[in-house]
This record gives sequence, structure tokens and C-alpha cells, in this order.
Amino acid sequence: NNAEIALGLQTLLKATLKIKPLLFNENTSYQFSCDIHFSTSWGWGSSSTLISNIANWAGIDPFELNRMVSSGSGYDIAASSSSTPFLYQLKGNEREVIPVAFNPTFKENIYFIYLGRKQNTSASIEKNLCLVRNEKMTSTITWLTEKITEEENMDEFVRYMVEHETIISKTINIPRVKEEYFSDFDGEIKSLGAWGGDFAMVVSPLPETRIKHYFSNKGLKTLFKFDEIVKN
Repeated sequence: NNAEIALGLQTLLKATLKIKPLLFNENTSYQFSCDIHFSTSWGWGSSSTLISNIANWAGIDPFELNRMVSSGSGYDIAASSSSTPFLYQLKGNEREVIPVAFNPTFKENIYFIYLGRKQNTSASIEKNLCLVRNEKMTSTITWLTEKITEEENMDEFVRYMVEHETIISKTINIPRVKEEYFSDFDGEIKSLGAWGGDFAMVVSPLPETRIKHYFSNKGLKTLFKFDEIVKN
């Protein structure tokens, strides 16, 4: 009953058949269902998880299937089957996946807020891919990402976070989410996933009640604490 979702699933299954032509039996009907325990509008990898699950069911490489239907790096495919946070990087034709224990001492000051503006990840990739293919920028972002995962001082963490945000903002010509919507907030806010929607990470010294009150006044009520959604 949803043409966009139906066409997406059709594209995915056709790509699966190209890899494994004898997958389906003739004169047999198939029914697929997804057991999703969160709102699909949140953008929590429901599409990439579907790709991984279809690939696992078909007995094929999920990264190969992803390459046929997406221009993405495959990071979200790696995320769909990872039990821990990790660093992901493409080096030529090789993928480097390094598990990390991202569990900062100031995690009580980290929250995730739903911005209510669902983004299309594939469309965002297509739009920005040519802009981010910059070796110097990639090197700087890699360094900042590593520092962010290791930092135990909240002020330094925030400094790296803002630098990371500023570089991406200038590269893809989209304002930082804090500058555009939350300039008076006492703390910092980092866009996640496809910029401009879905969730953002909030780091603030404010007590939880004041943070909830601030975002609630802006009509945003879906707020998670770090330990509620980050696997370690």
C-alpha cells in the first residue's frame, strides 16, 4: 500500500536475483515481514538492516548487494550487524572495521534528540558524494573522529565535535544544526546520519530536566540518554 516502499523492495529483490538467479522457486509465493521496534521515521538503519537481512537470507554478501542498490560506503551495512561502536573506512577496495569502546566518562551529559525531519540517506549520498571526495578533508575528519572516540575530557570532546561539524558544514554547504535551530542552547549539537534531519547528538552540562524543557518548548519530545541507545 506504499508505492515508494514497494518499488524499493522490488529493486532490492531484483538485485538479489542478479547475484543469485536461482534463489526463488517457480510457482511459489513469498512473504517478507520486518519486526521493527521503533518508528521507521527515525532513520535508525531500517533500510540497511533490510539489505543485510535479505542478503543473509539469500546467502550472499550484504556489501555486494548494497553496492548494487546504493552509492554509500557500506558503513551502514557494517553497522547493521555490529554489536559494538566501530570506526569504518574504505581503503581502495578494502573495508577497515575497527571496534571501539565508546563509553566516555561524561556520558551522562550526552543525549540524542529526534529532530523530526526524516532524511533520505540515499538521496543525501548522491547529492554530497562529489563534495566530500577530498583527501585533505578526509585525513582531518579521520583524525578528529579518532580523537572523539578516545577523549575523556568533555570540553575537549566538544571542541573536536565542533571542528568536525564546521568542516562538514562548509564542505556540503549546509548550516550546522545548532546555528540554524538552537543557537541559544547551552551546549553543543552534532548532526548525525543524513544532515538536516533524523537525530542529533547533544552534549551539555545542563541537568536532564532543563534539556528536556528546552527541546520540548521547540516541539521536540523524543530524547534519549546515551546508555538507552548506545551498545557497548
